[in-house]
Amino acid sequence: MPSSFPRDLVYENQAEDRNSEERRLRELIDAMPGGYYRSTEEGRFLDANRAFAQMLGYTVDELLALEDVRVLYVDPDERDQYDRRAHFPAQPNIVRLRHRDGHEVWVEDFPRDRVDESGRLVCREGICEDITSRKRAEDRLVSSLAEKEVLLREIHHRVKNNLQIVSSLLSLQRNRAPDPKAREALEDSQRRIKAIAMVHEKLYTSANLAEVGFDDYVKEVASELCLFHDCAGIRVEFDVEPIRLNIDTAIPCGLVFNELLTNALKHGFPVSRRGTIRVTLRKIQADRAELSVGHDGAGTPADFDIKRPRSMGMLLVSSLVSQLGGDLSVEDDDGTRFVVRFSIQ
Repeated sequence: MPSSFPRDLVYENQAEDRNSEERRLRELIDAMPGGYYRSTEEGRFLDANRAFAQMLGYTVDELLALEDVRVLYVDPDERDQYDRRAHFPAQPNIVRLRHRDGHEVWVEDFPRDRVDESGRLVCREGICEDITSRKRAEDRLVSSLAEKEVLLREIHHRVKNNLQIVSSLLSLQRNRAPDPKAREALEDSQRRIKAIAMVHEKLYTSANLAEVGFDDYVKEVASELCLFHDCAGIRVEFDVEPIRLNIDTAIPCGLVFNELLTNALKHGFPVSRRGTIRVTLRKIQADRAELSVGHDGAGTPADFDIKRPRSMGMLLVSSLVSQLGGDLSVEDDDGTRFVVRFSIQ
């Protein structure tokens, strides 16, 4: 039975449907708040919506008339980045495009390749957004952070210099003190201030202003103390792991180390006795570390009680270890070894 509709009329209706669908698609694309484009592999626009054209100060027809889209790129090499990333549509491609009036427009582009059944590239298309305002805000934030970093380094530097002045004043006072015990007390205070100053020095010379490389710190403190106490015949050995501590942990831990090493140098090797001091630093858990200072010199006095310290130095160690949320123990076998286990962040 022949069709009741002429064949030409069927084709005409199908063409009208296609045209209607294309118009709706065009209206949808032009209504998008973000940019849309299609281009050939060689770099010529096949299509673009009004939002994309307005983003760059052009009309759609002017964009389509461009010989090569590379003329829009501030850096033509960024077009190569587009070519590489077009195979990974989940990754945005952030590029700088040139507005018609000459200023730069930062664009976040989500490109992708469209291929036919044989895998041949048909076109490249993408949706994009003008992120110039966001990029400028990010640049201002980075600049502000850089300024604050410089300021923070300067603060640590000045704190370190001020502490050195205090140390020098104590040294002058120590030299004028007639009482040997007073001189020794001033000398001990001078050492403690030096230990704190070295933490601030490590911070302002470090790439990371929030943390101190404590493994390097203990070596530098040991070098300073050996010069201070004239450690002829005493060898200091290190077995230290790379551990970084924030300033809230580094300062009390540095003072603890200063006291323990000073104690070993002053009391472990009387009457020019020779020997070895061994310093260890290691992580024992993800959030805990162990610092120990041991020597093969004289042991602790018979009446020494670590839970009831008498000297100023050991009272300070006990208090600082408690502040660190740690525990202190002593091993008195073939010398003396103090072990501090403390929390780290």
